[in-house]
This record gives sequence, C-alpha cells and structure tokens, in this order.
Amino acid sequence: LLSSKQNFMTWYVVAALSALLIAIICLLLMFIDQKQKRKHMNQLLNRFSKLVSGYDLHVSSQAILKTCVVALDGVNRKLIVQQNSNGRHQVIDLEEVSTCSVKKQYGSIYSGVLKHHQLDQYLEKISLCFDFKTGKEPVEIPFFQHGNDPVSQVAELEHKAKDLEAVLTKMLSRPLKKIA
Repeated sequence: LLSSKQNFMTWYVVAALSALLIAIICLLLMFIDQKQKRKHMNQLLNRFSKLVSGYDLHVSSQAILKTCVVALDGVNRKLIVQQNSNGRHQVIDLEEVSTCSVKKQYGSIYSGVLKHHQLDQYLEKISLCFDFKTGKEPVEIPFFQHGNDPVSQVAELEHKAKDLEAVLTKMLSRPLKKIA
C-alpha cells in the first residue's frame, strides 16, 4: 500500500497531466478553428478578386465582414458584394439606387425590461439597405447578425455600415461630372 503522501503525489501528477492534456486539446482545437477561418476567408477573397477582375472593376474601398466582402468602385459607380456562405455575388449599379440607409432590427422587447437591460441586448441585425428607382427588389447587406457575430463587435460593425452609408449617400445625391 502506498502512503498517504505517495497517494497525494500520485493524484497530483495525474491531475496535472490531465490538465495539461486538456489544455493541449483545447489549443489544438483553437488552432484548427483558426486555420479553417483563414481558409474560408482566403477562399472568399480569391472569389472576390476573380469577380472584380471579371467585371473590370476598380475597387476604391472595401469592408471585409464575416459573411461577405463589400467593395466600392467609385469610378464606375458600382457596389460589389461577394457572399461567403453561398458564393453568390451582386453588383449594384448606384445609378439605379434611390436610397441607401442603415437599418437596425430588434427582437421582442417586453414592457419595462429596458430599465434593467440595454437596447443593444435585443439587437438582431444591422443592415445596409438599398431601394431602387427601377422597381427592383430592395437589397439588404447584413453587417451584424445576432448569433453569427459577437455582440462585442456591434459598435464596430455599425460604424462600418454608417461610414459606407455616408459615402454612398453622397454619391447618390450628386452624379459624377463627365469629362468631355
């Protein structure tokens, strides 16, 4: 029989090795997750690069989001949106856009709960929305989606959406002058 001191030491060694093994497994899983995220982002950026060159567009600014890449071609007055999840893309001609606005969508808020909770806790989605002069269906580009994006990034993503809205609104209100 082992003495109580030896029992304690054996238990301590087993516990330390178990903790080390769990830490190694967690680090390995985090590494694999980061590698997958980088792979998906590289695929998205490659598709985006091919899209831009295929349409002969000249990107002047872009926003890389978790679910898509949104880029502006100021010269040709086009907005390019490359989706990550389904590989779809859209090229929005700003000549056809009547309005561009940032919209926030909230979940159900019950009476009196805002006394104890902040409004952002109920935020479901922040989108950049486009309405068209031509009667085309409105287009919505999600910048934040509850469940997909961390709540800690709400302010940053809202800021990106509002910055792009400001740029696009200026472009919509005054057309570029043509050089003769």
